Amino acid sequence: MAHTHTLTHTHTLFRFVGFVANDGAGKLLDEMPADMSNHDLVMAVLNKHSSRKVGVGAEKFECDRELAQIRRAIPSVMHAFQALASHVPPLDHDREERHGNTIKALHGDQVRYELQVDSEHRASFRAFNDDGAINCEARVQDGHNGRKVDYIKVFYNHQLVFEKQNQFC
Repeated sequence: MAHTHTLTHTHTLFRFVGFVANDGAGKLLDEMPADMSNHDLVMAVLNKHSSRKVGVGAEKFECDRELAQIRRAIPSVMHAFQALASHVPPLDHDREERHGNTIKALHGDQVRYELQVDSEHRASFRAFNDDGAINCEARVQDGHNGRKVDYIKVFYNHQLVFEKQNQFC
């Protein structure tokens, strides 16, 4: 049986993914009503840790859910640039500003990159060179068939040098 539930505690985000058990392991648990909440189900299993072996894995971010989704998109965007364009966007920065579902990373007073994740988990990314010119941009979405790249562009000397649309990587 696989259930999903998100537990939050003091701005630390935990995401419960599911259970894996040996055949017949359910009989070792106390009887649980069918309308039991996911949280109560998780707690019932975890409370058996003293009498049964229970392994736990968690994904943890020291932020809220929206910021966690933004941060989770960075590896997908980087993979798309490396796999499709053999390009590494400039990510060096010394501070960040957050505006809702968007992060602006700055190096001094210059915007280094912007990353926005919408409600459909599409990541829109744009990076800039030291002179403020656009370096690259892409829109990427993780899916069951890999990462869907709506578009990806790389610029050099203010000129578009690479562009692809509707790719998977």
